[in-house]
Amino acid sequence: RVRTTFGAERRNFLAPVSVMKESRTVLVTDGKATYALLHIDDTPLNLRENAVDWETMTATFTKESFRASPPRIEFSAIDPRIVFLPVSEDQVRALGAKVYQTALDPFRFPEAVLISNGGAGYGEVPFKLDPTQANFVRMDNRLIRRLFGDFSPSRGDLVLSKSGELLGIMVNSEYCAV
Repeated sequence: RVRTTFGAERRNFLAPVSVMKESRTVLVTDGKATYALLHIDDTPLNLRENAVDWETMTATFTKESFRASPPRIEFSAIDPRIVFLPVSEDQVRALGAKVYQTALDPFRFPEAVLISNGGAGYGEVPFKLDPTQANFVRMDNRLIRRLFGDFSPSRGDLVLSKSGELLGIMVNSEYCAV
């Protein structure tokens, strides 16, 4: 996991507002570019408010004495709850984190490995294609308890294929964006 710190500032009619949020994320590549992948709730942003009044927004990757910032913050066209932070090759080397490849054949196995957002729990989860949601899979969260107790899917959890490739990220407790 890569430690990522967000800072955001804006003024309102009473006083300046400053928000800091720290998240742990993974690096993912599609073979062309590398990104840090996060759920929007792991940033100071959210979909419930109009964020046009933020005056500054920063993101910083940190590992020991190394600090670097992505050039921009991007949102997925599939689902705006998914945030991408571009990571350069030099930053990848300096961070020393594993870079996960996106799954080339995400439906090869009928089950996936779900890793909790904090990295504290994991389990094997069956999933199903949902014809009404082409870019999502529906996770069967009833059977997750069979391996590791009371762990159940929630937003921001990472989903890996059984071959170790990144299948996607949970956008809520039921759906994984592929």
